Amino acid sequence: MAIHSVKVVIHTDKALDESSARMVSASLRGIPGVVESGFHANRNHLLIVGYDSGAVSTQTLLEAVMKHGYNAQLIGL
Repeated sequence: MAIHSVKVVIHTDKALDESSARMVSASLRGIPGVVESGFHANRNHLLIVGYDSGAVSTQTLLEAVMKHGYNAQLIGL
């Protein structure tokens, strides 16, 4: 089975402090098909997510962020 590795940037409506960003990133990494999730402290509205597009949809990624109370949009890489 081929892995379709993709990276996407998720923009949140509110800035994430370091604790919130770590929590949201960890939540994303818990989704089957997500291989990495991280953030940059100087860009506190952005999360970078690497995932297998054959295993998980971008809608699932957005919903995971929104469960934490953030509105979110995808920004492709």
